[in-house]
Amino acid sequence: MVRLSPLFVVLTTLSLGCASNSTHPGLSNKWRLAVDGSAGAAGNIRLALDNAGGRISRVSIKIPSGTSENDIARRVRDELRLALPGSAYEVEVDDGEDVLVKKLADTQDFSMAVRRNTVKGVELKLSTE
Repeated sequence: MVRLSPLFVVLTTLSLGCASNSTHPGLSNKWRLAVDGSAGAAGNIRLALDNAGGRISRVSIKIPSGTSENDIARRVRDELRLALPGSAYEVEVDDGEDVLVKKLADTQDFSMAVRRNTVKGVELKLSTE
């Protein structure tokens, strides 16, 4: 009987998972950013958007203390609209506290990531649609 070390099993599992996601992991035609909670203190939210060809945009949003989740969502929407070409992406608020970002027409699928959130009391949940 062959005994495998626990470290070998973990590393093998991780490498197989990485290999299966190696072709542009996390690309989608539509993303939802859910904002939960109000700003207990001022802070910044940093978002990154990329496609298979590289960087699309990096966006930093300043959030003042006391800002509600609906107002945070509107601020994120407004900054994304300024940063992204309107001919390629549609950005809207859904249900008050969610921000939807979707590609238009012939635009490539893209990834979206929360790079930093220093806004106390606010949780950001990112998912594909």
